[in-house]
Amino acid sequence: SSSAASDVYKRQALAKAVSFEDLSSREGLQRSEQAWEKCADLAQRDDILAAFSEAVAQAGVAGERKLVQLLYLALTSRLTEKPVPVAVVGPSAGGKNHVLGTVLEFMPPRVYYALSSMSEHALVYSEEPFDHRFLVVYELAGLNSDFAAYLLRSLLSERRIRYETVEKDPAGVLRARLIERQGPTGLILTTTRAQLHPENATRMLTATITDTPEQTGAVLR
Repeated sequence: SSSAASDVYKRQALAKAVSFEDLSSREGLQRSEQAWEKCADLAQRDDILAAFSEAVAQAGVAGERKLVQLLYLALTSRLTEKPVPVAVVGPSAGGKNHVLGTVLEFMPPRVYYALSSMSEHALVYSEEPFDHRFLVVYELAGLNSDFAAYLLRSLLSERRIRYETVEKDPAGVLRARLIERQGPTGLILTTTRAQLHPENATRMLTATITDTPEQTGAVLR
């Protein structure tokens, strides 16, 4: 009968079918092999950090080898449960934003989310993902409220934000809504301040931009 033939066809098709798990595994292996072809020479270098700082120098950054390598390692720490936050300190026009911006050009967009300023509730309502990602704030002055700084410290220390607010439903009734933003999240900020707020300083590595006549000469050259 046609029903029996259909059952036979189904059994034959199932016998020849590839499971989603096997298919996914094959595709993952293929992606890994393609990625390895592109990065094998670099991955087998004895000193990848040196190779990175050389590439950044070729991209137009004079000196700052240690800072470049520190920023690279910090951004890579996004893959861990405790990303390493960094504050880059230096005088105005000292080159801190240029160094940071050049390092970020070597990173995929998913690695970081860069801002020059934010409102005090931006971290709560932003739709950008923060998990295993770095928030980059150019100039500490962009954190223009104590509340925004508090939310940022919560994201760094507790690796999440839990913020409860009150909103009107379609009927106009006020109801509580809990907003959760998941980390872990890293932070890199630049600032001209000689000293950070104690509650921020204890949570971050502080790196100082080089500000010497020799460095200025290297920049001009």
